[in-house]
Amino acid sequence: MNWVNLHINYIAIDLIRRRKQLLHAGYARALGVKEMDALTLHRDKVIPYRMRAASILTLALRHVERWPNARRMSIHFDDELFIEGLSTGFTNAAIESGIVNCRALLEFLGLQALSPTSLAERSQGGRRGDIGIEDYCLPLVGIAELTAKYNGNADEAELALATLITAANKWLAHNTTAVEMDAQQIHLLEIASRGVPALIISYFYTRLGLPAPDYELTARTRNSDA
Repeated sequence: MNWVNLHINYIAIDLIRRRKQLLHAGYARALGVKEMDALTLHRDKVIPYRMRAASILTLALRHVERWPNARRMSIHFDDELFIEGLSTGFTNAAIESGIVNCRALLEFLGLQALSPTSLAERSQGGRRGDIGIEDYCLPLVGIAELTAKYNGNADEAELALATLITAANKWLAHNTTAVEMDAQQIHLLEIASRGVPALIISYFYTRLGLPAPDYELTARTRNSDA
């Protein structure tokens, strides 16, 4: 490699670094925090935010499983009624947001969908500008490691995670005929929504020697059939 090509490569690397800095400064502003370096921002703010979205996804899926039809919904702020409508106003948005955020967490660990029923391991480095677990000097997580954390059947664990990524890639990103979730798909998505934060804790925070973020949503029921 001659000096001209070496200089061009250095400029390209520097431009990528600067693009990352600008991108993640935008994340900081969106999350309402002071600007910090990209890796610290993702570790302390972005990833916990995505984990909370996964927890909300679990709650929304359980409501969808429990309620065959939409319920009446009222939203209050400081005990003042602001919004009235149907429960789908919450569950639809929570499910869509949670699925996309869970996919981002799986990609961070090193996973992508090979098909609607199986997973593949992404290449080291991911897409240009992405931050992955390897940026923290941690190894990408293999499929066998991910499914080993599931208490049930490993094939079901892989199917659940593949279903979630497929939902983000196809159902939400494109106009498609496969937009109605059946009971089996809801069950698989719930498995994935509970599993993704657990994987992040095991393979990211624990390996960094850090405590798990406080991400789990708490909700109370007003009666036994709620």
